[in-house]
Formats: sequence, C-alpha cells, structure tokens
Amino acid sequence: MSQTVLGDLSVDINSRLHPHEQLKVNKNGDLDEGGNFNDSLAKLSSELVKGVIDPFVNIEGKGFCIEKTQNFVSRMPKEEISEDIVNMYKYLVATNEKFQ
Repeated sequence: MSQTVLGDLSVDINSRLHPHEQLKVNKNGDLDEGGNFNDSLAKLSSELVKGVIDPFVNIEGKGFCIEKTQNFVSRMPKEEISEDIVNMYKYLVATNEKFQ
C-alpha cells in the first residue's frame, strides 16, 4: 500500500499499527523502520485492506479494471512500491487477462 496515493485513507490503517510500522511517504510497507519484515501490516484484515484498495482497482458491479489499477500504481512513488504490490499487480493482470 502506498501512503502517498492513499493519503487520508491511510489514517485508518496507520491507526492500527505501531508508529515504526506505519505507512510513510517514500517508504514501502514491506519493512518497518528497523529493517524487519512488517508483520503487523501483513496481518491486517483482508476486509480492511480490500475496502481501502478496491475503489482504486475495481469498477463497482464489474470487478477488476486494468486501467484503474495502472493509474493507481503509476501514482505511487517508486520508493513506495513494495514486492507485495508488484506481485499482486502481476497476479491481477495475468488472472484477469484470461477473461478479457
């Protein structure tokens, strides 16, 4: 998740994390400030994460939208693109290309 792109939407997510684990501008969420894997971010409920991310990547009633997703990812500073974001993007594109 990108703090820059999410802006105020990251407040709810960050409120559930310790300060050293929160989303920050120009930092990806894979590692905390100590350089350790950010377990707390990884353990957030999928419902919470989907609720925040879905409007950026889906069209209501239709599902995944490659154009919205590309726009979402293109607005992220390179420093905020985690390995998880790259893997999820590749998965969504590959999975949904089969149905286009």
